[in-house]
Amino acid sequence: MDYRDRFKKGSIEMLLLKVLSEEDCYGYQITQIIREISCGRIIVREPSMYPILYRLQERNLISSYKQNGNGRMERVYYHIEAEGRKELDKLISAYTQVHEGIVALLNYKCSKDGLKYAK
Repeated sequence: MDYRDRFKKGSIEMLLLKVLSEEDCYGYQITQIIREISCGRIIVREPSMYPILYRLQERNLISSYKQNGNGRMERVYYHIEAEGRKELDKLISAYTQVHEGIVALLNYKCSKDGLKYAK
């Protein structure tokens, strides 16, 4: 597993909810939006995404419905629910706090006089 995969693993739920907070999407569409918006830095594979979507659905954070796509193909679209929006807000808040803490630590410098923080 490469380093990006390690960081990405804990963020997928938040990213899925974020995409669904903008519009209802079907699975493959979600993967393409994440890939495109992240400029290819984050790639979510469908086989790893669906179990997360199912868990979000079991927790009533998202729902799904079927709709005809191109031709006769039926697609399952996912929709974020009110509880999912609340969960997304909590995840973004937690992520922001962790991110700010990491940035502070990456800017940490030590000198003989004690702690110094690069700004």
